[in-house]
Amino acid sequence: MNLRQSGKRPFEQDTSEPPAKRPRRSAGMEPDSIEAQILRLRPQDLEEALEIVKLPRESSKTRLDATNSGYEKEQTHLAARERELETIEMGIKIRQGFQQAKDKSAELDREERKIRVKREEIRRELDGLAAQARSLDLPYLMKLTGHHCVRRTSVEAAMDKAEGGGGGVGGVGGRSLQRGLRSQ
Repeated sequence: MNLRQSGKRPFEQDTSEPPAKRPRRSAGMEPDSIEAQILRLRPQDLEEALEIVKLPRESSKTRLDATNSGYEKEQTHLAARERELETIEMGIKIRQGFQQAKDKSAELDREERKIRVKREEIRRELDGLAAQARSLDLPYLMKLTGHHCVRRTSVEAAMDKAEGGGGGVGGVGGRSLQRGLRSQ
């Protein structure tokens, strides 16, 4: 056991202030709490509040239009109703926007799920084909393929010679063609 003390200073707690917390941003989107709060508002409640605010606003406007002098109290009342109306209308608009974005996101999620299912089906199909390919006698297939390719290329070479062209496919593999002709 090492009894020697290290030359390091002991850690002193609370000597420095904690780092300031930064507000979280999620790729330009609003924090979930704001969206959740707005989406919790029912559209029917917002519409009802809008109708309730419109009535006193209209009556204030009517009273101000009837009296040309217009008193201050009625004007402040109208200004307050206007502000309430703007706030509710903006709330309705924002809620509709959040709801549309949420619906589009859900639709994209469904499409992604469909794509994942299709990819999985294709992957299974490819796995099945790979299993079949592993069970295939590949050297025998190569031999058969080479045999048939030599016949085809020998016919093409004969046609090229008859036309006065070069000997073979691009001039490559002339010896293999000759060997193929001899074996036939």
